This record gives sequence, structure tokens and C-alpha cells, in this order.
Amino acid sequence: MTKPIEIKTLDDILADMGKSAPSTQHTLKKDHQNHQNNAPTDKLATPPKNKQNKTTPQHDQPKPTKTANKHSTITPLFGDKHQQILDDKTLRLLSKVEIQKLELPDKATSYMRWLAFYYLSRRELSAWQLKSKLLAKECDPVAVDELLDEFAKKGYQSDERCASMLVRETIRKGRGVRYLSEQLKKARLEAGDFGGVDVLIQRADVQSMADGTILEADGDDEINWLKLAVEARCKKYGDDIPKTPKEKARQLRFLQYRGFCMDVCFDALKMNLGDFDE
Repeated sequence: MTKPIEIKTLDDILADMGKSAPSTQHTLKKDHQNHQNNAPTDKLATPPKNKQNKTTPQHDQPKPTKTANKHSTITPLFGDKHQQILDDKTLRLLSKVEIQKLELPDKATSYMRWLAFYYLSRRELSAWQLKSKLLAKECDPVAVDELLDEFAKKGYQSDERCASMLVRETIRKGRGVRYLSEQLKKARLEAGDFGGVDVLIQRADVQSMADGTILEADGDDEINWLKLAVEARCKKYGDDIPKTPKEKARQLRFLQYRGFCMDVCFDALKMNLGDFDE
């Protein structure tokens, strides 16, 4: 039988040669260094270096913020990025400024003003009519008087415009002078305050409104109340002149109800529209 081969370690060989064996840690460390130095460089194994500089440029780096000194005279005004600063001198000047509170109208005043504008937007009203409507809504009488003065100064309300409007309505409806006088009284307006009824008619621009059909032939902007009464009668009862006492009385009452004067009513019973064409 063959003898088994004896395998000697490095320590046994060095012992036979009379040399001491190196320490294990020193040998392993040296072998590891030799392996790294002799290892071939693999281009694929190592990732390529980034050509761009990894360090942020100096101008992109955020600047360090300096903490404010406790004894600094600069006081921040706003807390956002658009912060403005005020020095002590400016703050002292601002402290001397008197700040007045913004006075906003209360709900009652706002409601009263809204009502006034609402009524005037529907039609022209006299000061008395507007006041009556506001008081009916339980508005403060003192506040109503102040509001009327303000509206009159600013032109929101005008008694003269209201009177002119009543003149135009009277003519459009085919009514007479008595009807106009009654409407002016209801609005607490006096024709004499505006120069009389004739002046009101001229200011009301009746000719452009009624295309001249009821104006005098001379064109002096005076209303031909007789022609207006005949137009109203003929529109209601036709062009025939009434002959029986009963028919005359009925048409006479109609003209009186329309507000025409008594003499104009009697003359209107005797005429038709054809008499004005001659």
C-alpha cells in the first residue's frame, strides 16, 4: 500500500527552513493590496465620471441671512418676501398721524337710500311724494329730510322735472287743465313756482312729444285745449255731434271727468275734428 501524501502548511515549511512565519493579519492585508494594484481596470465596471461639476455655483448658492441685531433701528413692516422697512424717524412721524375710522352706513340708511333710488327709477316724484313713500316704510324722518336735501343738490330728484312729467302725461292721456292742476296739487307742487302752466308746457317740450297736433297754429307752444277736448270726445263717441239732451249730458260729463274747463266742454260738443282743418 502507498503512503498518504503529507501536505505541509506554510508555517511547517518555514519552520524547516529556520524562518519565523509572518502574522496572518499582515499577510492578508499585503495580499489584498497586491491584488488591487495588479487587478486589470474594467471600463464597464466603473461608472463614468460626471463632467458637470457637482458643486453648486457660487451665484446659485443661497446667501446666508444675517440675523437682525437686537438693538437695530430697522423695524420690519411686512412679513412677506416684498418686505419693506421703516426707520425710527418714519415711525415717529406716522405715529403723529390721526387715523379716522371709516364710517359705513348702517343697514337702515342703506335700505332707505335703496328705496329712494328704486322709486325714482320708476317715475319722477316730487320731494313730498318721495318723503311720503319713505316714511310709509318706517324710515327715520330726520334721515329722510337729509336724504332729500342731498338728492335735490345732486339732481337725483327735481320738482321741476316732476311737474314737466305731469304736463306730458296730461296731454298724452287727453286730459284738461283742471286734471293737470289736480295732479300738481297731489304732488304738492304749485304751477306758479315754475312760472305758470304755460311755462311748464314750454319746458315740457310738448311739440316734439305730441308732433304738434294739439298746438296752436302760430306755433307758440300753447296747448289748444279745445282741440284736445274734441279729440278725446271723438275718440270715445265718434265724429257725430250729439243732438239729444241725453247724449249731450253724457258727453259733457265725460269731458268734465277728463278735466276740461266748462266753456271748453260746451264748445267741444258743437265741433268735430274736421272743423279744425278749415
